[in-house]
Amino acid sequence: MRMARRPNLSFHWLSVLLACAGGVAMGQTPSVSSFTPALGAPGTQVAITGANFGNATRVQFGTGLADFLVANANQIVATVPNGATLGKITVISSSGGLPGAADFLPPPAITNITPLRGVVGATIVIDGANFVNGATAVTFNGVAATSGAVTAPTQISVQVPAGATTGPIVIVNAAGSATHAAHFVVSAEPLITDITPLIGPAGTEVLMNGANFIAGATAIRFNGVASGSVTVTAPTQLRAIVPAGATNGPVSVTTSSGSTTNATVFLTGTQPLITNVFNSATGTPVGSPGATVTLDGFNFLGTTSVRFNGVAASAITSVTANRVQAVVPATATTGPITVTTAGGTGATATNFITGTAPFATDFTPAIGAPDTIVTINGINFTGTSAVRFNGVAASFSATAATQIQATVPVGATTGPISITTSAGTHTNPANFTVTGTGPFITGYSTTNGPRGSTVLLTGANFTGATAVRFGGVASTNFFSSAASQISADVPPGALTGPISVTTPLGSHTNPATFFVPPQLAAVAPFGTNVGGTIVLTGANFTGATAVEINGAAAPFTVNSNSQITLTVPTNATTGQLRLVTPAGVFLTPGTVAVTPRVDSFTPTLGPATTSVSILGRTFTGATAVRFNGVNASFTVHSATNITATVPAGSSSGPITVVTPSGSSANATTFTVTTTADLVLSYTNALSIVQLGQNIQFNITVSNAGPSIATGVVFTDTLPAGVGFVSAFTSQGSHSFANSVFTANLGVITNGSAATITLLVLPATDGFVNNQMNLTLAESDPNTFNNFNTVLIPVITVAQRTLSIQLFSAQQAQVSWPFSVVNFALEAAAALASSNVVWVDVSAGVTQVTNGSVITRRFNDDATQPQRFYRLRSP
Repeated sequence: MRMARRPNLSFHWLSVLLACAGGVAMGQTPSVSSFTPALGAPGTQVAITGANFGNATRVQFGTGLADFLVANANQIVATVPNGATLGKITVISSSGGLPGAADFLPPPAITNITPLRGVVGATIVIDGANFVNGATAVTFNGVAATSGAVTAPTQISVQVPAGATTGPIVIVNAAGSATHAAHFVVSAEPLITDITPLIGPAGTEVLMNGANFIAGATAIRFNGVASGSVTVTAPTQLRAIVPAGATNGPVSVTTSSGSTTNATVFLTGTQPLITNVFNSATGTPVGSPGATVTLDGFNFLGTTSVRFNGVAASAITSVTANRVQAVVPATATTGPITVTTAGGTGATATNFITGTAPFATDFTPAIGAPDTIVTINGINFTGTSAVRFNGVAASFSATAATQIQATVPVGATTGPISITTSAGTHTNPANFTVTGTGPFITGYSTTNGPRGSTVLLTGANFTGATAVRFGGVASTNFFSSAASQISADVPPGALTGPISVTTPLGSHTNPATFFVPPQLAAVAPFGTNVGGTIVLTGANFTGATAVEINGAAAPFTVNSNSQITLTVPTNATTGQLRLVTPAGVFLTPGTVAVTPRVDSFTPTLGPATTSVSILGRTFTGATAVRFNGVNASFTVHSATNITATVPAGSSSGPITVVTPSGSSANATTFTVTTTADLVLSYTNALSIVQLGQNIQFNITVSNAGPSIATGVVFTDTLPAGVGFVSAFTSQGSHSFANSVFTANLGVITNGSAATITLLVLPATDGFVNNQMNLTLAESDPNTFNNFNTVLIPVITVAQRTLSIQLFSAQQAQVSWPFSVVNFALEAAAALASSNVVWVDVSAGVTQVTNGSVITRRFNDDATQPQRFYRLRSP
């Protein structure tokens, strides 16, 4: 495969990035004077021009923080971030930042549509970002909305257009488009989307949001029981009162246009409804026997019992319609709490934790070195006999029944904390992380961010931190607000990798990867065909999730943090390359050219005017097809198929396909043939055929050159009364139809030949007039030897039978019927000798016509010595 050579392209921005100037003025406020382009999707590279960029620490697109590279004091190249919003571009340093005068426009984004159902003409509110008044289009399943307005950069109010059908809503601005994940349903049926609250007794007012509510004509039912009070405040909102007699179940809405039911169960009825439970002293759902517990909810008046996992409370100390307080009984165990009234029994949705065994709810800090004091909260700590850190016993002090202070023991390792009393042992499921005296990072506030963004690190022993590194690159700005926290800015040149903290007591690297937005330095080659390999070099490729060429996903391998190898996919076309990682997107400023690829063609040889089918990839938009450099007429049938006509004046060589993205030629040579002298010759197995016998033609088609002959076709037109029996060809294929035998011999090279054996069967006597003919794709300088007409006589047995008759003792007559063969008569004196001499006796032969019968006769003298006669073909 050969590909047309392309110029050695490089990104214009790359040379800018490498041209860093010295003597940067520090301490002056950066200002933006211009940028290009003025709009773009996330990943777009934007060249920003201004002043005092040398000490820049952040670049913002609207409110979105961008990754960037400082080229010099007057120029920065920034990558449009995923969170970019319509607004000014601002370059920020420790001295502040002055935004440019113009707005940068990212593609629109849709966060919410209210409602998601409506009729033609209904008003729909779309929330999102980057909406431009007068320059934003909205379509409902492909139908453009003609009435509406951008009320803010984050909101559009639009009417459902005539002709709209159920489907996606798409918003388009000059920078791109956004499609909402949920379909908008064009329907007049009402819809409930949410209900607040989801629990309440009869008389509770409930707020419902949805669509297609009609004032004065909307009914609400709570599990089938109609509400007597429904107020529609807007087509998308109503208020309803829970009716008496309602029970737990779904809420339905009905209008003249139909009825729908919300799937969420609304909890109501006369039984107690418990919405919250907590220890009155601690505010947690945990309590020892004797603790007072508060339950909030509805329908508590007339409470007759409160039970803790089936055990009656020691006392019910307070009852109102919405709150009950009870004391945990001595034998209570962990489980639900129930409240009973005359209206029924209600239970908590979650378990209340109680009993006599110890139970640790939490501990602080969650990390520390040996000798660190850890405060453990919980219940039933009185009489604690042991506290263990991952099995290692610790010294401790139970400061109250609900609190213990324990000292992390020497030899402890990371793991859970357990507490033991005479009533049992409890192990908290959370791990305590044991560190040394050096720093220890437990986590990051975010797993990714551009340079200049701030990351909060949590852990231990951060006091006196001397360095924070992102992928090995030191942060230039960090601050330890406590021994367990550090705020650090992602530095210029930061690399995707782990974060480390260094103090005078050591260094610790968290194994979790922090992702920095990718930077692409080179694409090599910058153009190739489908199936070709492209190598990307740059930085922060680890964790890459996608590589696309003009939207077509490419298979790829991350070789390292600085290199990716990808294969151009079959559906790729020329366009921008898009690299996606967990930290962001990078779009190449220029386009990656997907050049055509010629895989094969058929036929592989032929003269001018031959139609050639070319198969390959990326043929769409082809501008030329050339046969060894000579332009041909062609038709593009698809991205993978072209038909071209071999042009006059072309010579043998490669076939090249040209598109706006480049060109490609197949390594196989197409052979252009010129003139070939074909010679048709034949022999017959029998020169005379008896009726009932097959006639065999042995035919040879030879090429006397000088060129290869293609498209060679032999035809034999059989006369009436002659039937086809069989045939054999040394190459190609053959057929018989409508009295014509055809042999498609294909290609015959110079100096070679093809043979044909043809068997036919005549039905009557007479001459068989056999017409043979040759055709070929090339011109033939001697066409006279391309055809032949053959006459084969066919006779009956009678027509070759001699008879003899004596008319007297002196005369005998020899006779035979007339036929198409002019047989001659021969005589011999004897047959016994091995050297029989036959003598022609045609003199004296006469022809006698008797009506339609013609007979040939010879009169012999019977007195002479005997003679033998026979017929000889002429």
